[in-house]
Amino acid sequence: MTAESTVPEGSAEEHTVRVGTDVRVAHHPTVPNQEGDADSDEEVHVADPGRESNEGLLDDLPSDTEDIDLSHERLKTLQGFGLERFQTLQRLCLRQNLISKIECLDTLHALEDLDLYDNRITKIENLQHLKSLKSLDLSYNKIRTIENLDELKTVTDLYLIANKISKIQNLEGLTNLTNLELGANRIRSNRIRKLENLHHLTNLEELYISHNGISKIENLEGNTKLRVLDIGNNPISKLEGLEALTLLEEFWASNNQFASFEDVESQLKSKPHLTTVYLEGNPLQKEAMANYRLKIKTLLPQLKQIDAGLVR
Repeated sequence: MTAESTVPEGSAEEHTVRVGTDVRVAHHPTVPNQEGDADSDEEVHVADPGRESNEGLLDDLPSDTEDIDLSHERLKTLQGFGLERFQTLQRLCLRQNLISKIECLDTLHALEDLDLYDNRITKIENLQHLKSLKSLDLSYNKIRTIENLDELKTVTDLYLIANKISKIQNLEGLTNLTNLELGANRIRSNRIRKLENLHHLTNLEELYISHNGISKIENLEGNTKLRVLDIGNNPISKLEGLEALTLLEEFWASNNQFASFEDVESQLKSKPHLTTVYLEGNPLQKEAMANYRLKIKTLLPQLKQIDAGLVR
């Protein structure tokens, strides 16, 4: 399959591009407006009984296959594939299926990339044998708790966008993690409300936690390698807590409650690597109106981009 997929804007699928049998994902998406989400666990699914059996689905593939793409196959389970036959498998893409449980992966010791984006998974489990795993995508599932990741020492990229997670926890074992995406855990009564338990992630370079319920920037003192921080669309009223982030290059903070240009200067002027800030949709932008960009440019002369516009 070589065609680039085209889907309606705002769907969970819109950031997927197929190139050959590989899948490239534009993470850090623009998250659809979910203010109308219900507080209950009930979700509306189009009636689909799913595939009756997985038997024979992979029979034509040689045992030394390194890349398997089973997106959009209406799979309900990982049983019945005979995945243990693929000892050299490096990439397994199971996007947009009906899978409810992670299982049958114990023998995939060479697996580096596991993509379970947009399924019906409720629990992170049965991943401890994936000793070579580097990228794990569990976005757009029904996961409530970050757990059972301690053995994944090689993981560098973890995607948990648009689940039902309310607390950042149990990440201590991911000592090589460089990219963490937790945006849009937006069930209204069950959003992430506190930046916490990240101090063990000393190699973290990118943190995406937009569209949650965070009210304060805090507890980032141990994440001194952060280059990209996305806290957009949270109810944060004061710009603070960035003193330790001396390597920061991009700061995404649109649609919060920041009102003070003085805080912008005190928190960001001393960061020599900072090239991009997004502050639109904050009171300081709405109140300054036409003078907003000029004020930001004056306070932060190192910038190359303010919101969507390049600095001239």
